Amino acid sequence: MAAYGMMKDMAENPTKWEGKNVMFIHTGGLLGLYDKAEQIASSVGKWRGMDIHETIPRKDGAGKMF
Repeated sequence: MAAYGMMKDMAENPTKWEGKNVMFIHTGGLLGLYDKAEQIASSVGKWRGMDIHETIPRKDGAGKMF
């Protein structure tokens, strides 16, 4: 949500951001999804088309990538 808020502010207030260099550091936030599981469940179901049904062996032989 932080990236969304920043991008929204950039779109709504372009003069505030004009000429500025911005570095967005994503620090995670994945664990925050647990308490929102019910809210996002319907959206997550749409991701099924992105499932990977095959695994790819890693080059070093230590396991598989997926």
